[in-house]
Amino acid sequence: MIRRSGTLIEVDHQVLQQLGRLRFATAHQLAYWCDVHATTVTRRLNSMLDDGLVSAHRHSRPAIWYLSYAGARVIQQPTPTGRRQPSWSVMAHACHTNETEIVLRQSHADFRFMDRVALFKQGFNPAHGEHAGVDRNKVSYFVLIDDYAMTSDRIEHSWQRRHVPQRKYWSDPAGRAWQEVVNKYCVVTTDAYRAPLHQTYVRKNHVPADVMTIKGLWS
Repeated sequence: MIRRSGTLIEVDHQVLQQLGRLRFATAHQLAYWCDVHATTVTRRLNSMLDDGLVSAHRHSRPAIWYLSYAGARVIQQPTPTGRRQPSWSVMAHACHTNETEIVLRQSHADFRFMDRVALFKQGFNPAHGEHAGVDRNKVSYFVLIDDYAMTSDRIEHSWQRRHVPQRKYWSDPAGRAWQEVVNKYCVVTTDAYRAPLHQTYVRKNHVPADVMTIKGLWS
């Protein structure tokens, strides 16, 4: 049952909290994480948009939603940094990362990506497309997401490269490599044409990666 909390209702707080974690998301992704019907989430997002608590990139279908400064203050989260208007590539990649997380949970129970700060504290400095997470059984995964026509040789490079750590979080000047730490490696692409190219590269170069395809959210 939805209960009122001040001028917002309970599902509004859930949506704001999930946007705080995900940064950018579609209504259907928020519905998944809030366990609420997508039509309800869309209605509440539109209401919070009118109230200035969320912002949206509505030139795409599906629309991409994110916190406004006012919305961040409501959930007592630091206000977003960087460009006031985020780039399309950043927003789209975040949503494809969300979609990957949801898909991986179907075969790896309770899978969840770790945030960047948590990875900084472990000696990593992820490049674009590089993500890591764990499942219910504490199995760790390095996930390389290709939603930008990535060349296949990056699969091996990302697996083996030694990171330059952020000294604020990791005192050892020597960073770490994904191949030294994680249990499994997964390459995810939104391009069905590139998937067999990646699979061929993995086999030829003996990279211990599974390649999977997810449907791109935008054509």
